[in-house]
Amino acid sequence: MIRRDLLRIALTSGALMSTTALNGPSPTTPESLSDLNAVGQHLWRVYGKTEAKTTLMPAVAEHLQTLHDHLSSRSRAADIRRLCELHSQALQLSGEILFDAGLYDEAADNYALAASAAREADAFDLWSCAMTRYALISTTEHRWRESLEVLDAAARVAARGDSTQPSRQWVASVQAEASAHAGAEHDTQRYLDRALTVHHLTGPVGNGGWLRFDGTRLPEQEAACLIALGKFDRAEARLETALHAPTTPRRTAAIRCDQATIALYRNDFDAVESYIGAAANLAVRTGSSYIAAKLADFNSNLNASAGASRRASTITGLIASTIRQT
Repeated sequence: MIRRDLLRIALTSGALMSTTALNGPSPTTPESLSDLNAVGQHLWRVYGKTEAKTTLMPAVAEHLQTLHDHLSSRSRAADIRRLCELHSQALQLSGEILFDAGLYDEAADNYALAASAAREADAFDLWSCAMTRYALISTTEHRWRESLEVLDAAARVAARGDSTQPSRQWVASVQAEASAHAGAEHDTQRYLDRALTVHHLTGPVGNGGWLRFDGTRLPEQEAACLIALGKFDRAEARLETALHAPTTPRRTAAIRCDQATIALYRNDFDAVESYIGAAANLAVRTGSSYIAAKLADFNSNLNASAGASRRASTITGLIASTIRQT
């Protein structure tokens, strides 16, 4: 029901964004806009610290309803623009929660509406981030060409944004992984080089909310690219570097699955079982369908390379049990 409410609010708000700007007295004040912004920032911070992301759904739905109510009132054009920005931020957050729950169609709807809201506000960095999140759904579903098409458009939008912020670099990091899976090694390195320029930015990098990319995840992203290109030794070194940096449970699980892929390539089933066991524990602890999807991807590789061996069957059983629990 909350998922349906989220989409209903998002859809109706989208229609209001371009039709409700009126002259005259407005109930939306600078103080109320500041309060709405503070609530949105708080929800993004809580999201970053919460392991079970779906527990935030009611609070995000309530925030979106409040934003919707402001859009429904007699708001000035300048207020509408700011409300569109806040809506885009909230819609991207609801999309993140739905994405983690494995509800990709609903997440895509939220991201698409978030992109439209940001476009209404001429908020280019926000707009490009919504498009990047949309593209990540295609990446997760292994639709690399579709992902690259959306990411190319996201890069064009980001180029019109704030050059002191890392939206361009984030887009490039996702382009690199999609390109690696598409077999385009030269493009992969070109995008990785572009993403690495995040380290040249000065001052606060990102905002800790809807734009969190600061370069700390680049080692694991580079490793994922190298694995896709079959360069396992280099990938292993990058994964070790990644594990020495603070990571979220979701990112840690992805790293463990990548380590398991390398171990499988070397027929080291003890290591495979250890890494997959660690990822499975994180999946159960967080209830993250994203981690479950990573485990399912690994399981496909396992079945293709190891067949019906006893060790492979044990690991497959562990993965199946974990997926049922998430």
